[in-house]
Amino acid sequence: MNEWIDAAADRCLNISEELKLKFPHLEFYFGGIFYRDPIDCEEDVHDVFDLTNRMSELKDNFRNIKATGGGDEPEDWVGAYEKAINSINWKDGTKLVIYIADSAAHTQEFCGNENH
Repeated sequence: MNEWIDAAADRCLNISEELKLKFPHLEFYFGGIFYRDPIDCEEDVHDVFDLTNRMSELKDNFRNIKATGGGDEPEDWVGAYEKAINSINWKDGTKLVIYIADSAAHTQEFCGNENH
């Protein structure tokens, strides 16, 4: 999983650089939510990085994430959406969420199992 996290950090940097070149008069902010599975383990909390335009800081934050846990496939991405709505300091302007998932959410509706 760590190579995927590093790839996400690198891609954010690339996107930031491309946007700054194409739209030098605009400001862009990036953040991140690395969702875990607190439904299965209370200590397994989501990592939330608020919006910043300091890409080196964001990259360092991403690189310090360590993939842990596991054991079942479903994850709490629904909880991650809650964090995006309530824990990110959204600025005025256009908002865009790039969502990268590696598994379904809990419940029959999303993963076919009645689990939580």
